[in-house]
Amino acid sequence: MSALSSNTKYYKEAYNLFQQCSKTDDRQDLANKVFEEASSTTSDTFKITKACSRELEQLLPYVTSSTILFTFFDRLTQDHLNDFIRDRSACFVLEKLLYYLPNLLSIENEQQIHAPFNRLFQCICENFDDYIQETGTSHIIASTISFLHPFISSNDKNDYEQLIDGGRTEKKFFQLSSEWNILDKLREIGRLVKKNTNYNEFVYATLLRTCGYHNKKLYKKLVNRICSKYYSDLTFENLLDKRSSFIFEVLLEFPSEQRDELIYPIVFNNIEQFYLHSIGNFFLQHFLLTLNNKEFIEKIYQLLINEERFDKLVQQAHIRLLITFIRICERFHCHYEELINRLNISINSKTNINDFIPCLLKLRSGNDSCGSKKSKSK
Repeated sequence: MSALSSNTKYYKEAYNLFQQCSKTDDRQDLANKVFEEASSTTSDTFKITKACSRELEQLLPYVTSSTILFTFFDRLTQDHLNDFIRDRSACFVLEKLLYYLPNLLSIENEQQIHAPFNRLFQCICENFDDYIQETGTSHIIASTISFLHPFISSNDKNDYEQLIDGGRTEKKFFQLSSEWNILDKLREIGRLVKKNTNYNEFVYATLLRTCGYHNKKLYKKLVNRICSKYYSDLTFENLLDKRSSFIFEVLLEFPSEQRDELIYPIVFNNIEQFYLHSIGNFFLQHFLLTLNNKEFIEKIYQLLINEERFDKLVQQAHIRLLITFIRICERFHCHYEELINRLNISINSKTNINDFIPCLLKLRSGNDSCGSKKSKSK
């Protein structure tokens, strides 16, 4: 196979064969072989990935060998890394790679990607001012920051199953060793962000979240800086904005004065603007999932159970928000039975609610057309 190692035709043909595979085991076996070949010393990994980025991106989630994926990561960061990151298509392979690597991490193997990650981090810092200005490259900044608190994604690929969990299952993260000097890296990114004149909400939000997990003091300092500089006069329009909502979704996740004294009151006082808005309904869903105070859930319930508001919620809001609302009320024993009865009445009494069940069934089958957050992607 080595004779074909730099022949991109091989990878495209392998992807066509992958699409024909009906069994997961066969797909995994083929994905492992393709990435093993792409990352071998006889392969031009940089050239292959640039030319076959779409194919490798689709194959990547099926790679089960940590050795193969770690070697691939190592090869990508050895040469031409800056050129690779600046490639509008290839950079998304790296972004997806950083997302899947945590699933294969263990105490025994984490050191295998320490050096490649440091090369990536150094490249990010050296080109920070350029990278933060473009969508693809800024996503690599965010993915690099996020990897400092590696999220282990769920094996459950059905969105519906995750949705009905209602936030009951805690997210899993891998604990990197002290050798990674995580706080030093976060402070270095913080200094670069502070000096840069380009305000990229996605990068800021990722830095905020990672600081929130690692260091409360650093998180609070960053929150104060962002809010005083960019949101000194906070309104509900800021929370509904396509870009700035990223920031405020993170602020919902960790305690702060800004969350308790500014964001919560805005949501309570403008509830209708949120659940009927294309961005706001996702923000409200996240708001519900991050609440741990039954008093606040009770308040939201009383706001939404109003007959006119509830009918609008059922008929016009995204199905995801409605399901989350039901699950949160169930989890916190907040008028759950009353809510279900109210829902039954609303569905059975409205002649224009015929789309409710089909929408739910589409969601159940994994079709995300009934409430996708694609409108927020940049």
